Amino acid sequence: MSFSDRALEALRDAGGRITVQRQLIVDVLSASQELVDAETLYQVSRQYDHTVSLATIYRTLAALESVGLVRPYYISSEHSHKYIELVKPDQYHFTCQRCHQIISFSSPLVAHLKEELEQDLQVQVMTTCLCVSGLCPDCRNMQSAK
Repeated sequence: MSFSDRALEALRDAGGRITVQRQLIVDVLSASQELVDAETLYQVSRQYDHTVSLATIYRTLAALESVGLVRPYYISSEHSHKYIELVKPDQYHFTCQRCHQIISFSSPLVAHLKEELEQDLQVQVMTTCLCVSGLCPDCRNMQSAK
């Protein structure tokens, strides 16, 4: 099942109507190859339908986030600007503090941590937010050369 299908089904199950604007927002998110923020999503959506409002963008994103289909991603450790990414199980990101390059990775250690938390705390882990930042290999080499 595609992201669009899952998103529309989740929105319907949550009691939301599938409007032309919501369908468009889901389609734009699905087609996005990069992290997007609400403003970018708004601007791209408005190219196709000038009636899309920023409020509709935020409501749709909140609904998709609540069902775990999208999640916030912050490039800075201060969490000053919220980006949205489609949830891909067990995929995380390393952000270079100097050049802001984003490197995707997965690790069995995160899955192990989730299992350990569930067992030790008797909880069910549904989402994981992991912020990892530092220097990418190129920036690290430039710093070492100084």
